[in-house]
Amino acid sequence: MSEVSDERNWTRIAVSDLIAPKQSGMHMVYRDSWWAVDAENRVFFYKRVSPQCNSNRAIVERLKTHPDMVGVVQIPLAMWPVSISDYV
Repeated sequence: MSEVSDERNWTRIAVSDLIAPKQSGMHMVYRDSWWAVDAENRVFFYKRVSPQCNSNRAIVERLKTHPDMVGVVQIPLAMWPVSISDYV
């Protein structure tokens, strides 16, 4: 998976890895969501468990929780591998 972690709490994932995950196992599924992206078309996760996305485009456009967020894209079906231990 082509991810770039920065500023200790942020992870960026290529859109292509969300729509065609290479990892098997449990995945969180996000349908018809708008995602904050950087200039290289990577989406943002805060602490790997909080995707910077929403079903309402206006909310994502106002997020700007990271200075590299330059736009939003809608992804009809995105899948992100998760571990139950991330939520305990």
